[in-house]
Amino acid sequence: MLNNGLHTEDLAAVTQVPQNKMMSTLQMLEELYQNKVDFRAKELNPYRSFAEQVVITVLAEVQNNLRSTDPKISLEPIGTGSSFEGVKVKPDLEFDFMVPIQIIWDQIIFSDENPDIPVCFGLIQIKRPLLQEAKSKWATDIDFIPKFCVQLVRHGHVLSAKEIQQWFQSMCARTLPELNAHFPGINFTFQKSGPARTLVFEYCGKEMNIDIVPAVPYKGVYLVAKVTSHLGEAVWRLSFSTHEKAFFDSLPRNSCYFKCLKILKYLREQDKKICPSSQLTSRCPSYYLKTAFFHQVLQTDNYAWQNYNLERQVKGLLLYLAKCMKQQRLPHIFVGNKELVGRRDLWLRDIPCKFFHFKETNLLKKVKKETLHQISLRLIYIHDHLDMVLQKMCYCPDSLQRYSKLSSVDIRDPTDELVRRAEVVCEMEYVNHHHSHLSFEETEAFCEMEYGEQHGHPSFQEYDFDCQEHKLRQCKILCVIACVVSFIFLLMLLLYMSEY
Repeated sequence: MLNNGLHTEDLAAVTQVPQNKMMSTLQMLEELYQNKVDFRAKELNPYRSFAEQVVITVLAEVQNNLRSTDPKISLEPIGTGSSFEGVKVKPDLEFDFMVPIQIIWDQIIFSDENPDIPVCFGLIQIKRPLLQEAKSKWATDIDFIPKFCVQLVRHGHVLSAKEIQQWFQSMCARTLPELNAHFPGINFTFQKSGPARTLVFEYCGKEMNIDIVPAVPYKGVYLVAKVTSHLGEAVWRLSFSTHEKAFFDSLPRNSCYFKCLKILKYLREQDKKICPSSQLTSRCPSYYLKTAFFHQVLQTDNYAWQNYNLERQVKGLLLYLAKCMKQQRLPHIFVGNKELVGRRDLWLRDIPCKFFHFKETNLLKKVKKETLHQISLRLIYIHDHLDMVLQKMCYCPDSLQRYSKLSSVDIRDPTDELVRRAEVVCEMEYVNHHHSHLSFEETEAFCEMEYGEQHGHPSFQEYDFDCQEHKLRQCKILCVIACVVSFIFLLMLLLYMSEY
């Protein structure tokens, strides 16, 4: 038994790969992708088709129960998220749907007109009907406003995301008897998860989760009723889900685009088994990964995403995301992204250009610096020890659950200061439970002292992202020069041979 609680046989399992399974990093990435990450179409499609049937049944029943003063809903739900983008990762079966609702609105107000409105949100201003025009789409509009709107001093009556959300959830909840009758043998329930309700049921031996969100169409994009506590009930969040799906549809399948993002999503999810207090898993949502991937795709040429470059692209995305965390800056894919101005890509079609000119939206603006610091170190650790991480996941996944919070220290070179710092930060959450009176700086110093007593105190050097990028540029330049020289040599050889 080692001093950190890790069994010797477990240590051998993760540090030594069987001789008949010796693989390169690229081969391990491919094996991990094929065996543990990828949701093949023939596996996912039956569940996705069934989810669509369930949602259509729900919406049909909701429509039958609508009152004359209720908004009208579309019976054609829009599938959104990873399950419809081709980047779904095993094992969870989760499906997201937007349901367009018909609302008569006067105008939609964004941050360009009112700087008090958050950049990625909007206010849906409702035009109050005249008393003599009581008969309209709602039959009695005079009842619609007090039921679904809130009044603001500056903007009058605006559609309440909270009221629409609660109304829609209650209408969906009433459909449970019809669902159980329509799909006998399946027990449907609604579970509350934050402000939303999720339809949960078991199908073919596996649990499925479905989220259905009402959305108001606006010039090719949508405003969804997802209430956030710090913004109040009046604002609606901008959604570019249909364009994100179109972006993924535009990527060639015979490349490593999808493999790269899906592997990174899997590494993020599994990191909690390697480091239980990892904030990479708990505080770095998959949308951050998707956003970083989006920026990386736009900044690199297509040839860089050939399948044989999978290792390079995975490591590049790890470093790019780590750099974003270190700099505390990850711009939104669409809102405030001026690099999209003037582009003619099909996946940008129908997006109002004004959104690109908005103030840049930093997704990390309100995330604590300490959290971003720990996430950055975990990403760098995975980058620098990718082979070992892959070995753990490919060859001994069962032993991951038995690792103690310090298990990885003894199987690394203690002189690797980058890893040492990653472990120190990973320890801080554990220490806080036992020394809650300590500040962040005191907690960090305490962890440094505890670690130093066992492993010494080598000096810490910041990870040089700029140096890494400079080396990458140098490699690209050398490759171009080599190609040019080879071409000139071949041309001279052909000229020489033509003379004879």
